[in-house]
Amino acid sequence: MNCQQIAAHPDVHYTWETVRYWIRRRKQVCDVLSDSPSQDLPVLKPLDGLCEPQQPQDLPFDGLCESQQPQQPEDLPLLETLDGLCEPQQPQDLPFVPFDGLCEPQQPQDLPQDSLQWEFHQRDACEASDDSYNEDIFDEEFHFDEQQETQDSSIADDSLPPEDPGDSSDDECVLAIAPDFHLSVSEKIKVLLLLAAKFRHKLTYAAAECLMRLAGVWSKDFSFAPSKHILKSAISFYSPSLSEHHICPSCSHYVGKFFESIECSNCFTEIDAKLNKRRGNVFLYISVAEQIKSLFIHSGLFEKLIKPRLRQKIKQGNYEDIFDGKLYKDRVGPDCISFNFFVDGLQVRCTSKNSAHPVLFTLNELPIHLRRKHVMMASVWLGKKKPVMNEYLKPFVRECIILEREGISFKTNGVDIQLRVIPLLGVTLWLDLLSEMQLNLMVRDYGCGLCYHPAFRMIRGRGHCKSYSISEREFPPRTHEETQENARIAEESGTPQQGIKGHSILTEIPGFDIINCLDLDLFHALVNCAKRFTNLWLSRKYSGRPFNVYGRFAEVDRRLLSITPTDNVSRNPRSLLERSDYRGHEWFSWVVFYSIPVLTKILPNHFLSHWALLVHGIVVLMQNSVSKSDAVYAGRFLRQFNSEIDRFYGAEHVTFSTHLLTHLEKSTYNFGQPWTHSAFVFENFIGEIKAAIHGSNGISHQIIKHMQLRIALKAMEFDLDYAMSDDERDFLKSVICSSKVLAEPRLSVGDVSFLGDAKNIVLSPNLHQVVLRDGFQPVVGEEYFMFDRCIINNEIYQSVNYSRVEKQNNSIVLLQSEQVFEIHSFIVINNVAVALGHYLVRNRTPLCNVSLPHIKVFNEKCEENLRCVPVSKFDMKLLSFCLSISQEQSLRFGLINVLKMEMLQ
Repeated sequence: MNCQQIAAHPDVHYTWETVRYWIRRRKQVCDVLSDSPSQDLPVLKPLDGLCEPQQPQDLPFDGLCESQQPQQPEDLPLLETLDGLCEPQQPQDLPFVPFDGLCEPQQPQDLPQDSLQWEFHQRDACEASDDSYNEDIFDEEFHFDEQQETQDSSIADDSLPPEDPGDSSDDECVLAIAPDFHLSVSEKIKVLLLLAAKFRHKLTYAAAECLMRLAGVWSKDFSFAPSKHILKSAISFYSPSLSEHHICPSCSHYVGKFFESIECSNCFTEIDAKLNKRRGNVFLYISVAEQIKSLFIHSGLFEKLIKPRLRQKIKQGNYEDIFDGKLYKDRVGPDCISFNFFVDGLQVRCTSKNSAHPVLFTLNELPIHLRRKHVMMASVWLGKKKPVMNEYLKPFVRECIILEREGISFKTNGVDIQLRVIPLLGVTLWLDLLSEMQLNLMVRDYGCGLCYHPAFRMIRGRGHCKSYSISEREFPPRTHEETQENARIAEESGTPQQGIKGHSILTEIPGFDIINCLDLDLFHALVNCAKRFTNLWLSRKYSGRPFNVYGRFAEVDRRLLSITPTDNVSRNPRSLLERSDYRGHEWFSWVVFYSIPVLTKILPNHFLSHWALLVHGIVVLMQNSVSKSDAVYAGRFLRQFNSEIDRFYGAEHVTFSTHLLTHLEKSTYNFGQPWTHSAFVFENFIGEIKAAIHGSNGISHQIIKHMQLRIALKAMEFDLDYAMSDDERDFLKSVICSSKVLAEPRLSVGDVSFLGDAKNIVLSPNLHQVVLRDGFQPVVGEEYFMFDRCIINNEIYQSVNYSRVEKQNNSIVLLQSEQVFEIHSFIVINNVAVALGHYLVRNRTPLCNVSLPHIKVFNEKCEENLRCVPVSKFDMKLLSFCLSISQEQSLRFGLINVLKMEMLQ
């Protein structure tokens, strides 16, 4: 029986091209199977609705991915005769068609373990047993997603190559079969809902397959066979394809994409693709252009792009977004969009020495909340060592050059769109940034990548450190032209020039200023600064120093833990004993909100006033609208803070992070406020990446597959929306939507929605007089609705009587008149929503020698008289708490949440 006869057999699910594919994929299969009798092979059962037998001429060839292009006939091995399978044929007689990968013949028992494992479905002749073997081809050799960790796998051995990436040939099969994803529309909708559940709850493919099987048990309408392969095929079909790029193991030179063997053009080492992949000298890449086009086409975000010149501003001439920065205006034209990219490392598992280094990016023209929601990934590297950035970023830089010159083309709502895409800004850790710029930190006097400020080597403890103590002389900033010239001289002479030892590949991007377009990140600089000074104040190591208050640590902790923030602060305060586990947002809240009130009357006044210089400078730059004079004013405060560290704490504590804060003024001038280009958005996405990793093998594939799943969900929703029922749409929305869904409002009055059960009350004579005095006309004896919660402009406000006010305090509001009001209840009078409560009484007690505009101080007790205020006069919620600053005095603090833009999720 030859291949065509097998394909035509009614009980055979695969075509003769299937046999051809596996012969090419495993050249040794001919020798292995030649010894096994044909009668031992099982009869295959087709999987209904997944794949129909096709003749070769019916199969398209144009859907092949690059990794599966057929070899030239002279490169193909001559096929040997397979007993009972096929007749001897020349390679040219059999065209190469990708295997659908859904069903494969069983492996004979006498095959060695490392031989090809075949999947099969036996005929149901023996009805006594309905067990079947239906493993997915993705798990043939490497279980990327749900491999259980063993004792051996948890021990990292430096002598062994990293496990990742595993054999990705199975992924290549899925990419090849994506155009043949044969499911009906209703079945595709079921797959979409399953993928949405997998994405929301971070399920493994095995767990998702289990849900499919359970759905099949409950409903006979679940017609297709449950398989992880179906889910992975759907993801590959609806998302951009990934490509594998190789690095030379000898010289770390970028080699490119190849599939068998190649010679490195730099060191002439012969590289075998499979061996290089097994050793982990590869990284995965997804096209930036394809991701952006998918975002516009499938998510409908093109219509939501901000047009910088047409937007409404609070005040003309101020910095209010990245569009107001000088470099944006210089580089981004009217028919362009721009993106910021981020390079950082993350520890993938605590039991592994491997770390991943993704390249992430986000579009600047999206509204701020959508920028944070739609973070994309260009590539990911996994290994025990950091990648050589000039080699790792080559595919990314080459695509950036094409995007800036040629742009992207797509069609939305029947209109052809052409946009140029500008890589505007790189945000990264500054030590990594210095490496990318080819700055040598060990060269005597140079360490800062933005200016020529010297770094002094000093003794600290048992080791050494670099100090950036400011002298009387001012050091000029670096420029792109000078840096390029220094790099040229350094490469020719082999000697670093003013800290520069070579060119960066980022300079190949047209118009990319290697000094100004690699901007500092407030996130890391401020967090490092906060850690250092908190340790100086509260660590036993510095006990006895004038700035150390370790003896009053318990009092500091008690004050901090008594604070109840509003609902838009991401985390409640934790004990400072746990500060080693603080996240970035917690350090930000400690610096801007809590540190000054908590340390009042504990930290000596001159140290607290010095710290207030930093807080004031950051607060001014974090406003929604920053004038040029504000930026100069904030820069002056930050420079003064940095210059006085030497006097108060010692020169060894003038670190690189504190020095970077002095460059925030120029950063605002180039790109707007720090929150417009902060690493917070990328760090949040990195947390999502970590949650998507389920096993120790194939980690880079897991990360990329998670990114593809994000893209595929939107594409499938766009493609199948017309056929979905209302229940299916509601389920999909509830699963994909990550924000909390509030209860339905019980009553709406204009833009105000009231939550919870209403209380029907009749106004007492005293309450009637209060309402009447504030300009309302209540009817005596009439019942009115009273509530404890309401929503105004998507903000939740609560009364002090609400049961959950101990966990979140949303009852203190700043009015448009600059007065501060405490809410006791809400009431509807004459179809107008009003709040009953008390005004807070201002206290003029200074906290330190520096005025802080975002902190308002009040007496602990409010005014005695009950007042009535229309909710239309609310300006914003305040973060409010009471602290006992001495035995005789307690104060109430009200703080404006200047980090709201930074914390917006």
